[in-house]
Amino acid sequence: MNTRTLLIATAAIEIGAGLALAVVPSAAVPVLFGSPLDSAASLAVGRVAGLALVALAIACWLARHDGESRAGKGLVVAMLVYNAGAVA
Repeated sequence: MNTRTLLIATAAIEIGAGLALAVVPSAAVPVLFGSPLDSAASLAVGRVAGLALVALAIACWLARHDGESRAGKGLVVAMLVYNAGAVA
């Protein structure tokens, strides 16, 4: 898989999860994490996390043609660190 394909796939996945969290966090969080949101503060945190994912998706999408540059490679490494941390 080349860098361009990886950035496109990452953008597609992150935009889906990000929009779901930003728009309907009370429905998205139980699907993603297996537990419901219990307070207004947790809804706000879910929305902020969703918008952060949307921002990452936009960065990946805009960098899809520059995957071989240092900035494109840096974005791929940053997404790798983010995804590994999210899984851990």
